[in-house]
Amino acid sequence: MYEIKVGNDIVYVPRFKKKMASGKICDKLFHKTEMKNNSVEHLAGIFALKESCIKALALPIGSWLSMEVKKMKTGKPHIKFEKQFAKKIISQDCSISHDGDYVIAQVVFLLEK
Repeated sequence: MYEIKVGNDIVYVPRFKKKMASGKICDKLFHKTEMKNNSVEHLAGIFALKESCIKALALPIGSWLSMEVKKMKTGKPHIKFEKQFAKKIISQDCSISHDGDYVIAQVVFLLEK
């Protein structure tokens, strides 16, 4: 048995920038590898994708660091999960798009029931 889960999120970049201004929150949301490019737009995209995953998989609050956004050779994002969350994931497809002050992300998972 399989099930499909979908999640999406939109981020208003100026509001995200204000929240990120303190800098302390970054350590709770992002891996060091994700912060190699620390532009606000880039981090807003990663945040939106992680939020999409939390919604799709009903992950617990505070599970930001249990997933890491990586790029495939094509540039397409891919999420690497800790083992306890990855075991039921058969396949995933992710997308992040930027337009002006907005970033949107969507993720689709095929899960083993």
